[in-house]
Amino acid sequence: MNNDLTKKSEAELEELATMAATLLKERRDSRRNTAIAQIKEIAAAANITVTIKGERKSKQSAEATGKIYQNPDDPNQQWSGKGFEPKWLRALVKSGRNRDEFLVAIEQQIAA
Repeated sequence: MNNDLTKKSEAELEELATMAATLLKERRDSRRNTAIAQIKEIAAAANITVTIKGERKSKQSAEATGKIYQNPDDPNQQWSGKGFEPKWLRALVKSGRNRDEFLVAIEQQIAA
């Protein structure tokens, strides 16, 4: 990893941990859903009906797709789209800018 995590503030570390946890959950869910689809395909080919215990329905919304907002003036200020909108984003939107201008993917943030 090319970042020295020891130099990051607690807030930056918490944001990275949150982003990493979200990305990890999305990847695990995706892998699980792929496995379930394969199981069902194999079962259907053999004329077998299967019920997957604890099967989850996909509820991907725009907010849950791994996007975050980043302050163009200070890349360390980020918002996951959950909770209260930060002052910097509120001010930019109020000045006439579009909120979507500040969207960045979680994968980009983890790599940074």
